[in-house]
Amino acid sequence: MIKAFIKEIRESLDKEMYMSALTLTLILPDMCGQVEYSGEKPKERYIKWFDNFVASSMRHRYDDDKIPYVSGQIAWDLRNNVIHGGDPDVNSKESDIQDFKLLVQEKGRSAYAGTSTCVMTKIINGQEIVEHRSITIALRDFCNTVCCCVNAYYKKNIDKFTFKYKVVNIDDMSAKLMVGVKREVYKKDEENEG
Repeated sequence: MIKAFIKEIRESLDKEMYMSALTLTLILPDMCGQVEYSGEKPKERYIKWFDNFVASSMRHRYDDDKIPYVSGQIAWDLRNNVIHGGDPDVNSKESDIQDFKLLVQEKGRSAYAGTSTCVMTKIINGQEIVEHRSITIALRDFCNTVCCCVNAYYKKNIDKFTFKYKVVNIDDMSAKLMVGVKREVYKKDEENEG
């Protein structure tokens, strides 16, 4: 099932179906977190898995600790807003992001190399300096990074994954049924001729 999700995400990106790609991408850490941290609540396991297996790779792209990166908390907030409200935004106090943008990159154009940017606005009010934290997620880069991290995790932990449901291709099932029907009809015709 993991490979099917990744395939559909990549196909969605190729067809510039960005919200489909994003939504499926944000589900993957749920699936992996459930395997890695099965005893924990959904929010905790999602954030923990994302931080340990995805965010760490994103964070190492930057030398400055003040630059916000896509943490498990930010991904969780984005997931909830997209899945439950159809709104690709990060707006929780826990994420501590004042300005969020989702950058859509057309197929074949990769002008934006990172997954986040930070704008630090210094407002001098007496002695106080206020930081304005802004994050921009490059959708195509984000989806591909998550897919790569999930795929690597899945390959190492494939024995831990069990999917208790089956997706059936109706065309395949119909073809098998029709073959069986044709054989039955053919056998009856042979009996009638002989």
